[in-house]
Amino acid sequence: REVFMFADDFLGMRAFAQGLQNLIRVAFSFVTKLRLQANVSKGVVLLTASHGGESEPWEWKWGEERIPVVESYKYLGVHLSDKCNWNVHVEETIKKCKRKLSALFPLLSNRNITTLPKIKVIMSMLMPMLEHGSEVWVANKTQLCKLDNVMAKAGRITIGCRKGVGREAILHEVGLQRPGARMDQKMMEYYGKVDALQDIRKPKVIGLNTVWKNSLRGFQTTLWKQSVAKKAKKYNLTLQDLLGAAPSMITGSILTKELYDIEY
Repeated sequence: REVFMFADDFLGMRAFAQGLQNLIRVAFSFVTKLRLQANVSKGVVLLTASHGGESEPWEWKWGEERIPVVESYKYLGVHLSDKCNWNVHVEETIKKCKRKLSALFPLLSNRNITTLPKIKVIMSMLMPMLEHGSEVWVANKTQLCKLDNVMAKAGRITIGCRKGVGREAILHEVGLQRPGARMDQKMMEYYGKVDALQDIRKPKVIGLNTVWKNSLRGFQTTLWKQSVAKKAKKYNLTLQDLLGAAPSMITGSILTKELYDIEY
């Protein structure tokens, strides 16, 4: 369960430094046996906790080449951090979206183009960047506000209003959904898909069947299933409701909650 392979990527996880080096050695032997060559320049080690309790710094090697230790790493478009939070991912996502928004500014600010084509451009070019991988990562309230601000800025440019107008008013005037609501929807829909997988599939093993005992003090781990349950509860849904649920049902619950918040 500590080895994951996707296309030409290889990801290994171990609780101790020596165990990780043994895993790297096995992969190195396999690649050498097949006369293949690995791109070691893309290989890194990311430590999320004490690596085995060794007093001396550990070095991991691919053959004779040293593998560097990093504080964060981008894997399949998601930035993983040694702090076990999503601050790096959110900040990098916002930077990338701002660059995209700058490129789209001439189009969005063009008064000769109606609002509908602009909304389609925003939803097809900006929103996917904001919600990429949101099935597996959870943003806190501060991070959600930053993501919503990016979408609100796109809406503000689209309708040409001043900066003092509220974020919610802009989004609903333009007809844009908050990124946070879209991310909740994707996570809840993905839960139903994961539950339908075979028991041996890794998303189901890790996402639904993992049991983690938290420590008495310090950082507490939140399982992915618990995060989904919190999202569902916010929209008056249960985990059982998400099993086999049509996307339209989840969308309806989210829109109902959004409209209720606006009214009250």
